[in-house]
Amino acid sequence: MALTILRLKKLVAYRDRLERFQERDFALAVQRRSGRLAALREVESERADYLATPPPAGLLHPETLMASGVYRTVIERRVEAQVGALAASDREVAAGRALLLEKRRDREAVQKLLERAVARAREERERDERVRIDEVATVRWLHNATPSLGR
Repeated sequence: MALTILRLKKLVAYRDRLERFQERDFALAVQRRSGRLAALREVESERADYLATPPPAGLLHPETLMASGVYRTVIERRVEAQVGALAASDREVAAGRALLLEKRRDREAVQKLLERAVARAREERERDERVRIDEVATVRWLHNATPSLGR
């Protein structure tokens, strides 16, 4: 199928829509990453607060010591989970950025094809117009240059 100017215009519009959808997906991925980063900072803040809290004075009950150890393990696991989620978000953002750049390159390539097709069509019209003008000028010149035969 030949790529006509109309077909190329539709293709550019379609590629533009794909690029806008990819931009939206990329923005959502960046937003999710920001949320995960905020969650990681919050958990790290909780861990810092826990570690900064001095132990109570006096004797500690074994239950309190065990509960404190369990709480520290829970906080450490939450930090690890948030670090993993942030790493996944980083990969998602990188993949989204690559896909967005690919969509942008696709649109730009089709747009250049359209521009070239429009330029070719314009050149053809101008060439056809010059040929018609030359033909009219030739006929007028011949008409004016030759003596009339029977007048």
